[in-house]
Amino acid sequence: MDYVLGVDVHSVNNPGDRSTDPNAIAANWKAVYDTGVRFAFIKATENIYEDRVYSPERKMYINGFAERWRYAREAGLLRGPYHFLHPELNNMADQANAFIQVVGADKGELPPVLDLETDSKNWPIGKVLMSRIKEWLDRVEAGFGRKPIIYTRNNILQVHGILNAPWGMDYPLWLAQYPWMPGTTQEYHDPRTPPQWSGTFPTQPAGYQPWKFWQFTAHGVVNGFGGENVDVDLFKGSYADLLAWAGLASAPKPDVTTPVEPNKPGVVIPATQPYIVLPGDTLVSIAAKVNIALTQLLELNNDVLLKPNMQLKIPGTAASQPQPNGGSDGSGGVATMPATFDYIVKSNDTLGGIALQFRTTVDAIMALNSQIKNRNIIVEGWVLKIPKA
Repeated sequence: MDYVLGVDVHSVNNPGDRSTDPNAIAANWKAVYDTGVRFAFIKATENIYEDRVYSPERKMYINGFAERWRYAREAGLLRGPYHFLHPELNNMADQANAFIQVVGADKGELPPVLDLETDSKNWPIGKVLMSRIKEWLDRVEAGFGRKPIIYTRNNILQVHGILNAPWGMDYPLWLAQYPWMPGTTQEYHDPRTPPQWSGTFPTQPAGYQPWKFWQFTAHGVVNGFGGENVDVDLFKGSYADLLAWAGLASAPKPDVTTPVEPNKPGVVIPATQPYIVLPGDTLVSIAAKVNIALTQLLELNNDVLLKPNMQLKIPGTAASQPQPNGGSDGSGGVATMPATFDYIVKSNDTLGGIALQFRTTVDAIMALNSQIKNRNIIVEGWVLKIPKA
């Protein structure tokens, strides 16, 4: 049986998540290609936010979608972007628009993907869920000019009452189902020996197109990932079939341009804010107070000799530490507190869900709301202070 290998990756599981050296990242992506992988589905967004991570060491966001997108193209892989849907939030237009904007003009070689995966008890079910999914599909199809792929599992569709959806036969299907290797209780891990599909496996959901892609393991071992487990997929058909299905006249070729110079540590200079030195302050105590590395404080201020009332530079993203009298009268310190807005806790809200919705962290919300004693317990009707993004 003909098949083509692929992987799907996100901000904390990809060939570039262990290095800041562009040569090393490019080499890792090329190693994925050399393993025999020919396509990659790459996470672009979740809810209304780009899939990326914040680096406290570098004081900036890294591993953004555009970086993964470019390296995959240069490695010669066919690419499709995917969006992790939150249908419980009922903001399908915003989620679709964010996805379209983050992906941008280079829309890849494969169709965009709607990722339907969760064990959330907050999802709507049946017709309401069908309607929200269809709204996202329609908006993204209009934005990309091609029908999205639906990624899901049979049990997700069954539990949430969306088997035999009226639009199910209109979209290509990518199924997730993980068999064990024969005679074991372990998932497949070697992409060179994938499982064989059959008429009954993976389980074809009722009312949807016959599956086109199959994610057969979440524990794959692929060169370029530094030993991390990775999702491995296959396309049912030959590489020529895949190219024809994607509407491509020829296969992409790996980029063999001259490698760029590796990043040097310390070249990223963050935006700064002022800090007024207090009597008794030391560089060590200031660094601890605003939660940055001493070396970074020294680099920003040219190894200064401290004097009271001297103004220092600290990163604009450093912690703001109010002082007695607020610091606004010249008594020193960083006087600014983060801007906030009020949010009323609703039924079924979780602190993590609220933090995700408003692009902040659980710790940041807890720091502003003393009534929260346990991060797993919030009460409907509470008015919470939420930091503005």
